[in-house]
Amino acid sequence: MPAILHRLALFLLALILLHGPASAQSLRLNVPETADLGMPFLVSGAAQGAVQSPVLTFLGRKVPPSVSRTGNTSSFQVLLGTDMKNIKPGPKDIALQAMVDGRPQTLVRTIDIRPKHYAEEHLTLPEKMVTPPKAVHDRIAREGETLWKALETTSPTRHWKLPLKRPVNGKILSRYGKRRVLNGKPRTRHAGVDFRAPLGTPVRAVEDGTVVLADNLYFIGNGVVLDHGNGVVSVYAHFSKTKVKPGDKVKRGQVIGLAGASGRASGPHLHMGVYTQGQCVNPLPLFEKTAEENLGK
Repeated sequence: MPAILHRLALFLLALILLHGPASAQSLRLNVPETADLGMPFLVSGAAQGAVQSPVLTFLGRKVPPSVSRTGNTSSFQVLLGTDMKNIKPGPKDIALQAMVDGRPQTLVRTIDIRPKHYAEEHLTLPEKMVTPPKAVHDRIAREGETLWKALETTSPTRHWKLPLKRPVNGKILSRYGKRRVLNGKPRTRHAGVDFRAPLGTPVRAVEDGTVVLADNLYFIGNGVVLDHGNGVVSVYAHFSKTKVKPGDKVKRGQVIGLAGASGRASGPHLHMGVYTQGQCVNPLPLFEKTAEENLGK
């Protein structure tokens, strides 16, 4: 082999050993540098070539994102976030594993979760709603397990897009993250948003999805949980009447119930929350911003 060709071969081999094959360099994972505690954020991935079996891991949870293909480019988006009650601020790793054109690839990115202050509010409720009687403790425990299982749902097909549709048009009565002080006793922080909704107001699905729970529970009253795919779940509480049943497929904007005051509620309103990969996040940015606006961009 002529010397020049020999040197060229060694140079190309060195590049491959140092950087890996071309497909290894084609996989990308876009993660915002920072996010506030309790706030949702969007991550996206892309590659030149076919992406198979992608798995994103965050806070110990794995989600297989739906991949779309345009020409030779494969891409996906995943909605993540942190629960302000259970997660501590600080750097958190986001890992992506996938096959690109048949080759296994792994990427890890880090996001800095920043602390965020949430307000406090004082409410006066009937004492039995603040401290449930012992006779219902077993019921509450059973229902808590049922509700949590529904809120952790992760299905493989993504049905959501941003922004989500507001479930009602009423003003915001209570925001996500507020610490509730009930009859002078500190309680947990508010895991969602309360909207003004007079008795009988139609409540609409924020996005296409599948009903994974529709039942009467002690705390949330007549409630509904919708699975929107890829770990995004919405929950609605205190209906006076439920219009769907488990297993139903619903469309964005479809009426799923009528507002009321069932469960632990001092008056008619809608409580609504969003969970991403089992993390309770602030839903309000999801009604206001597209994927290109401040959610991972």
